[in-house]
Amino acid sequence: MQLFDPSTGKFTDFTTHFSFKISTVTQPGQDGLAFFLAPKGSLLPVDAQGGCLGLFSRCHNFTVTPKGDQLVAVEFDTFKNDWDAIDGEHVGININSIRSVQRKDSGRSLKNASRVDASIRYNSKANELSVSWTFPDDPFVGGNTSLSHSINLTEVLPEWVSIGFSAGSAYFFETHEILSWEFVTSTESSPDSFSVGLIIACVIGGLISACGVVSVS
Repeated sequence: MQLFDPSTGKFTDFTTHFSFKISTVTQPGQDGLAFFLAPKGSLLPVDAQGGCLGLFSRCHNFTVTPKGDQLVAVEFDTFKNDWDAIDGEHVGININSIRSVQRKDSGRSLKNASRVDASIRYNSKANELSVSWTFPDDPFVGGNTSLSHSINLTEVLPEWVSIGFSAGSAYFFETHEILSWEFVTSTESSPDSFSVGLIIACVIGGLISACGVVSVS
């Protein structure tokens, strides 16, 4: 996807809707999944298993300055790791780090629900990235299940980016399925959109999984 066009000065807005299911195999289950934007052609980093969600290499070592980490993600975290500021399951917005810049309790468990519906929006004019989520089988979940962060994506990411999903698990094994996905972009001049309906069981060796990586042009 072209995030901005330097020749015209136009920026891209996007909205994505997706549904997913996380199923616990070994109680209590860990670690969650994320929707991400990364430089076009990015590869799966090494040592990104478990709570790193397949996104960041050696994410637990905060004494090492990351090199080349250009990544924006919205995480649906099912397990509290040492770096998590919230005790329970939560949704977070991550900028170049597994430590979320914004996070909120998910409202109920993200695991073993029939489905979780999520929407992520980026407004380039307002410089705002927002996420909301609902549980169709439990519509009376209390609290505000939404989160936002002020960010100019063009200051974090290059002109062209890849988008997709990544997930991780470890000793307390869980599986991740993307049940449906729609992604729509727009600029000042013309809209461009595509939609994908798919079911993916994200399981690789019980440690890490990555799926649904898509480039949009």
